[in-house]
Amino acid sequence: MIVTGLPDEGLILIGPADAGFNKHLKGLLADETTPELDALRSYSVILRNNSRQTVIAYALRWEYTNTDGKRVHVDLSDGQITRLMNGAIRKTRTEHDKVGPAIEAHSWVVATPATILKTSSGARDRANDSNYQDFLQKLVTRFQGKDVSVTLDGAFFEDGSFVGPNGSHLFENFGSEVSAQQNLLQHVIEAAQQGRSMDDVAREIQASLPDSPPKPTLAPDGTILLDDQYYRHKYASRFLSVYRNAGQESALGWAKDHLFQNPPKLTNLNSKETKP
Repeated sequence: MIVTGLPDEGLILIGPADAGFNKHLKGLLADETTPELDALRSYSVILRNNSRQTVIAYALRWEYTNTDGKRVHVDLSDGQITRLMNGAIRKTRTEHDKVGPAIEAHSWVVATPATILKTSSGARDRANDSNYQDFLQKLVTRFQGKDVSVTLDGAFFEDGSFVGPNGSHLFENFGSEVSAQQNLLQHVIEAAQQGRSMDDVAREIQASLPDSPPKPTLAPDGTILLDDQYYRHKYASRFLSVYRNAGQESALGWAKDHLFQNPPKLTNLNSKETKP
């Protein structure tokens, strides 16, 4: 398997044939096993962050040759908006963030075609899930003996800078997610400042949502594209869930906790494109 990271940016991919793979794996998971590594170890990599910044979002692309002789791909991405810098300071350092997808400087994660692993938590439940096991076996069948390569397609650092080829459109997708989330939160907080109740705000947001969630768009090459409306629905639903389960005060507190006062600009260092 050909493995390609972004070494000039301090982002290293370590494949299973590399001498350091088992050492990094043991350092992260000890001697624990997971169904993903049991099935997909040969197609998994270690993503190590040797830079000075936290990596807060990233995408990997596995490519292989299908039965028609065409090169096709499987993308996997993850991100954590709360780990973006809030101006010159870090917005949060909670225990929840430490177990989230962000990769601290000089730390690493295991990336399989099915999921990202930081710990073995939940491995037994996933191993006992027959549907999940079927999913893993389908991935194994797709990859076996078919000129597999894996590339770090893109990564965001905590200051909002982005690096990578961006074939998976991580820069656009993550930018849409950040914008949609922040716009919704700003609307909620401004409404509260105008003296409106969260009951009114919640009813207004609920009425603005379509009956069914917006669906992702597929590019001609099969890459998933996610727009502002998709993410607005996602975060509006989260706000409404907090409101219904915990009440007005908690819903407003949730909005305040997640709003950036000084959000960084997302900047593609390759193209110099910025978002928003």
